[in-house]
Amino acid sequence: GSPTSNQRKINEYAKKELSSINQSFFYVNRILYAHFSQLPSKTKNRILKFFGLSQSGTLDDIKKQYRILAKIFHPDRNEGQD
Repeated sequence: GSPTSNQRKINEYAKKELSSINQSFFYVNRILYAHFSQLPSKTKNRILKFFGLSQSGTLDDIKKQYRILAKIFHPDRNEGQD
């Protein structure tokens, strides 16, 4: 059936979050890849929290989480769910 009002709101929120994730992941992937382990703990923890990971997460965990989210919310997989 068609999505309910709540489902549409959740989808819209998820799309906005994915846009933010895309921007953040570009930054993480491009700039932090070589230096992630050298970042201050506070900065690392903020990045890990953004991706819903524990404080013991690694850059590889961030990449895995991003890929999962990108697959879930990719526009080609979600056509017509606006």
